Amino acid sequence: MSNDKLIYDFFKNYQDRGMKKWTGFLLSDHIAQIAKSPKSESNSLKSSLNLEKIKKLLSTAILEGKIVQVQVKVVDLDGVPLPEIRGRVEAWDDNQVVINRQIINLAEINYLEIVKEL
Repeated sequence: MSNDKLIYDFFKNYQDRGMKKWTGFLLSDHIAQIAKSPKSESNSLKSSLNLEKIKKLLSTAILEGKIVQVQVKVVDLDGVPLPEIRGRVEAWDDNQVVINRQIINLAEINYLEIVKEL
């Protein structure tokens, strides 16, 4: 059987109208479901920690070799916080901390937590 004959036979029995109809329903239902779903918690700033609490958590993380997760106060143009930084504390002084080779000013830290290792 030649390719032309195969293609002709395929389109002869192909019912495109019904497929397009259901695709439209699925797309609109999917968009409606996304709109109803609750917004992700990562799209908002967590409650702020004071500087003393941040320093205490950093000290604990260094002494015990724990992994921390940091949310900075910086948001993008849409008001969504930047991705959280996760890793071990590599260095720390009175004004800055280094996590995963990223230097973060302590004043820019909104939230910090010690996380469980996977």
